[in-house]
Amino acid sequence: MDELAVFTAGHNLAQHGRADINQLIWTHHWTPNPPGIWGSDGNLYTKKPPGISFLTAPLIGLGHTLPGLNAVHVGLLTNAIVTALTASLLFIWLTDLGFARPTATLTVLGYGLGTIAWVYARMFWESSLLALFFLAAVWTAYRATHLAPTQSQLRWLFLCGLVVAISLTLRFEAVLALVLIGLYLAGSEEARKRRGEGARKGNRGTGEQVVDYKYHTSRLTPHASRLTLYLAPSFLIGLGLLYFNYIRYGSFGETGYTQEILFREPWVGAYGLLFSPGRGLFIYSPLLLLLFWGLRPAWQRLPRLYFWLVAALCLGYWLFYGSWFAWGGAWGWGPRFLLPILPLLMLFVAEAVEEARRRGGEEAEERRSRGAEEQGSETSSTPRFTHHASRLTLHAPRTTFYVLLALSLAVNLLGILVDFNEHFLRLGTNDNFVFNWAVFPPLAHWQILQEGLVDLIWLRLREQRLEIVWPVLLPALALFALATINLLITYRSQKEIRNEKKEKFTPYASERSLPLGRLTPHASRFILHPSSFILLLFSLVLTYLMLRGTAEIAQADEQTQSDLPLLTTLTHSARSGDALLVPIPPFGDVQEVTTRLMAYQNRSLPTYAWIESDPRAIQPVEREHIWQAVHQEAQRVWLFERWLTQGDPPTPTAIRLNEEAFPLQEQWFEGSGRLTLYALAGQDSPTPTPLNIPFQGGLTLLDFAMLGDAPAPGEVLKLRLTWQAATAADLAGQNLPPASLIAFAQLVDEAGGQKAAQVDRLLVDLQNFQGSPLLPGQTLRQGYGLQLPADLPRGAYSLVVGIYQAGSGQRLPRADGSPDDFLYLTTLQIK
Repeated sequence: MDELAVFTAGHNLAQHGRADINQLIWTHHWTPNPPGIWGSDGNLYTKKPPGISFLTAPLIGLGHTLPGLNAVHVGLLTNAIVTALTASLLFIWLTDLGFARPTATLTVLGYGLGTIAWVYARMFWESSLLALFFLAAVWTAYRATHLAPTQSQLRWLFLCGLVVAISLTLRFEAVLALVLIGLYLAGSEEARKRRGEGARKGNRGTGEQVVDYKYHTSRLTPHASRLTLYLAPSFLIGLGLLYFNYIRYGSFGETGYTQEILFREPWVGAYGLLFSPGRGLFIYSPLLLLLFWGLRPAWQRLPRLYFWLVAALCLGYWLFYGSWFAWGGAWGWGPRFLLPILPLLMLFVAEAVEEARRRGGEEAEERRSRGAEEQGSETSSTPRFTHHASRLTLHAPRTTFYVLLALSLAVNLLGILVDFNEHFLRLGTNDNFVFNWAVFPPLAHWQILQEGLVDLIWLRLREQRLEIVWPVLLPALALFALATINLLITYRSQKEIRNEKKEKFTPYASERSLPLGRLTPHASRFILHPSSFILLLFSLVLTYLMLRGTAEIAQADEQTQSDLPLLTTLTHSARSGDALLVPIPPFGDVQEVTTRLMAYQNRSLPTYAWIESDPRAIQPVEREHIWQAVHQEAQRVWLFERWLTQGDPPTPTAIRLNEEAFPLQEQWFEGSGRLTLYALAGQDSPTPTPLNIPFQGGLTLLDFAMLGDAPAPGEVLKLRLTWQAATAADLAGQNLPPASLIAFAQLVDEAGGQKAAQVDRLLVDLQNFQGSPLLPGQTLRQGYGLQLPADLPRGAYSLVVGIYQAGSGQRLPRADGSPDDFLYLTTLQIK
């Protein structure tokens, strides 16, 4: 639910500038911990921080702007792009730390294909974004303290602070990273000053009194200035988050998570996040077992403070989420709460890979050496079993790496091929799957896969066989081919550099020289090359074609085909100042219809969706929230009653709107529902004018009221009528044909007698009394909205009402002695 909630907030932010999730009001009664909280303005807001919603809003807006796209599919590209950026930055970070490029490449491939990052790249959790920003924060902190020249340090320091500040907009617990990195920067500055102090003392002569003004000044000022530069972005963004809380909930301190700050036994969650069958990191990413072999080499390679920074971030978030009551994260694939620290853990995996490569190099050197010895001496007394034992020892690290990588690839490939929701829905509950090996998700996915239920949009099950959807797969394959060719070209361009200087393992960071810009010139030349623009344009075209194909697949669904005419009507007819209300029956496709509206309804139309009746029905106080919000922002309301048929009774929402609003038009969509457009009152109703005029058929018009002055051309005339029906026995005794009785309101030109506008409303269905708006023996207040033509000529117009029979169109005469079959109400002067 949280994934859908943050996407909905981003969608609404892109469409109408407010990060509400009113499409998900139905979730408020769907789960014990709903994803939203009612705001002080009557709108529902996600309890999640707004970062991912703000960052993805431009993509979602693009999906609504470009023709033929599914905006949901376009928005879901976010984490695919983010994961690719994370892998690229991981490569740069590892090379900055002195790893050989082949080691960095293998580690990055392991991250992208052998961990849960691959699975979550196609979802919408903020964890993937947080992984990118955590890695960027650690990387920029290292460059600011170890690689950047003096004139660039402040720039990298500010960039580090900015990245950490953005992390705060993704998860509030990112404040831990803010503190740890701040401590690291302060400690690094102190260490640098101590080294400078030692150098000054070493340069002093014996007995010489050296007075250094800068040395004797307080260290507080430089420390404060650097920390201020680092903390400034977090301070500003923190103020923005406080303001965001205030406009949502009317409180600076309310984040939405106030009631979920609960911590339990940390040892249970800590163990479960690493080794449980449902959430174990080493179960879903066996490759990460190599990190235990990489701790000692990392301790030798990294500066001490930097090692402790990386270790503290990893341990801190592992223990924090292990202590939280919801450490399992409900439905998902593996430990998604550990995804933010996954790129940092790959540092230790890289050390194990580097060691395997180093031993491989030693083996090759040994073979060359042994071959030279055998050529020089025909009689070798060295036992052959010694060479075999040595080879086995040298091969073990490399073999271990490839075995773990294959296992990781297989596990996460199952997460890609099968929708994990299918497995959890079959369980029926998610209370006892985390520690239960009997419902081990990868094994369950393998069983589901054997049934042919593949969750790949380009591979569809049709008539008991799988078919490839080539319009989707071909652009994707072309993009993969482009990426592969670019990777090969990049490696080929580095061949001369690798030949000039052989990269080797060096245990201490101080023993190696790492120029800051060794990647920058190559990247700059590639970006500025004319062919790069062509490749980028070609990639964008291929992505667009692929997304067009996915949108067409989603539209081919039978229910979507039934909904498309309604979506088209809303797109072409809705206008600024409209809102959409979607009451859904309890058996309705709540998630599907709300997602479909966000995917294909390209008009900016604030939408409210809920379940209309029990179970999981909307509560009266929630209806008032909706009514309050709609009246504050809308002049017209579209009511989409899902799967309503003409024989069904009116929904409670329709009853209220029929009484308080003014219907303008109504349209039925087969297999989808009824769409009705209402004009809202916009003001208090005036005192009604009493009439008490009876009509034949047992119906009486008690009074009428007209809201506002005479409308101008193009506006809506708002009329409210109060009807009363006779008892069921009296209605049956009228000897009327078994047809519906329809009330009409007309605006008639007094000069020419031409009808200028008309609206009709059902009063009584003589074949289905219980399904009628006006029940026998009761009173009904109805609104009538007459949409005036934009080119209506000026003049005097009469407002008249009456009743006619559906089918024949015959009007019912008045029963007060008047020969007319209508009632004159008033005359309006249209100017």
